[in-house]
Amino acid sequence: MGQMKPNTLTGDPYVNQILDFCHGHTGGQGDYHFHAAPECLIQHPDGSEEHYNIVGFALDGYPLIAYYKSVLEA
Repeated sequence: MGQMKPNTLTGDPYVNQILDFCHGHTGGQGDYHFHAAPECLIQHPDGSEEHYNIVGFALDGYPLIAYYKSVLEA
């Protein structure tokens, strides 16, 4: 993925259609961030499902975990 240019629009990123396929965009300082669950990082190419996926880490070191499917589901 190449370098993304900073966003110069203000207001709602969804309305302004500046969200990419991962539901994210660059901010005013060139910082990339998400506005919704990053489906591109959560879905497995082979269609398999995991109970959880770590999609990143918070500044305090805790993992950011996406969708969870209970092991008790039939």
